[in-house]
Amino acid sequence: EVARPKALPSTGQGTQADFWLIEWVQYDITGKATEIFTSYHNGNDGWYFEIPEHWKDRIVISRNDFFNQQREQRAVIFSLWNGPDKPETPFLTIYKLTGPNRFEWARMNNRFQIYEDETSIYAASFIPEGWDCGLTEEELINRFHLTISSW
Repeated sequence: EVARPKALPSTGQGTQADFWLIEWVQYDITGKATEIFTSYHNGNDGWYFEIPEHWKDRIVISRNDFFNQQREQRAVIFSLWNGPDKPETPFLTIYKLTGPNRFEWARMNNRFQIYEDETSIYAASFIPEGWDCGLTEEELINRFHLTISSW
């Protein structure tokens, strides 16, 4: 399998090259390419997400990081792209929560837990007024993976 990066449209919160999807392509012996799946990788927080086929060419991604003495919260916001001069429609946020209050922050605002380790909680929330992205909580959890840094 070969990784083929694809830049996402700009959200106005950064340059176009800030957020990329990775299209994973497999080649057969004749050189014919078959796309296997598409993913978004968050290198800072150590996770990746398998993008549903019907999201391709329809989404943009942005970040919102909040830090203080009581919590560290990093959020990746997935939005429906409505065109170059129209505001996007946020529909999903994936959080990495650390710090002493991470358990409380993981339960607020309709969040559900994706994964937990000794120092972090990964949680998500569907934005009620957002686009119906076609995923259930369980399907989202199954598409979320931690990045493996060594084998």
